Amino acid sequence: MRTLALASIAFALAWPCAASAAPDAFARSLDRPAATKVVQSKAAGQVTCTYYADLMVRETGTDSPDPDDAMLVPLARGSVRPACAAGALPGGIAVKTEGYGLEGRRGGFLVWDATDPNGAMPFMVMNPGGKVMFQDGLSPTLGLSRAASLQGGSLRLTYTRGFNANCSLAQRAETCWASLVAAGDVPKTMPSLKTTPASCAAAYRKTPKGDPSVVTYKVDVTLTPAGKATVLPIGAVGCQPQP
Repeated sequence: MRTLALASIAFALAWPCAASAAPDAFARSLDRPAATKVVQSKAAGQVTCTYYADLMVRETGTDSPDPDDAMLVPLARGSVRPACAAGALPGGIAVKTEGYGLEGRRGGFLVWDATDPNGAMPFMVMNPGGKVMFQDGLSPTLGLSRAASLQGGSLRLTYTRGFNANCSLAQRAETCWASLVAAGDVPKTMPSLKTTPASCAAAYRKTPKGDPSVVTYKVDVTLTPAGKATVLPIGAVGCQPQP
């Protein structure tokens, strides 16, 4: 996965709930919305509206694996909530979220997960004004922990990172890893990989060793309100074959 330019990050470095420790584990670490509403529209399919005190998030096509672009509507304190509908929304900000669904919000950060991933599960973090501040991917392995918290206004995310590599750690681990480092897909600060990790060998037991890998390792990410990300790898490298 090349959407995240790790070299520009300070460390130089699921379905949404599928990667959570429990069905709602990650959701419980996010802010609880004031209200949610789901309606049906002939023009836009299912419309899902999530209301916070200062923001409405409207998603359309949420009954499909490929939702349409969403809209953010800033709300003044004490104002009447806009109706949940597919029509125009005064003051709305169109955001490019096609293929993503809102996972939730933590402070000034909105987390969106890809709704129909292939291999690694992309996600992105956006501010309430619609600016994408961070993008990465999650391991497709079910049941892994994922959490969000606030620290002095910054967002802290812990999760098992996953990205689709163009080579196989199960076949030529050292060569593959070196190419990923050279391409900026993994930080140069991580230890070099000389041999195939045991988890990779197990995952490829019934798969040709040359099939490209989903590379995984745990990370601790801190994202400031200005969009500066520090990504700290904290776990051993693993992999599994791409679908």
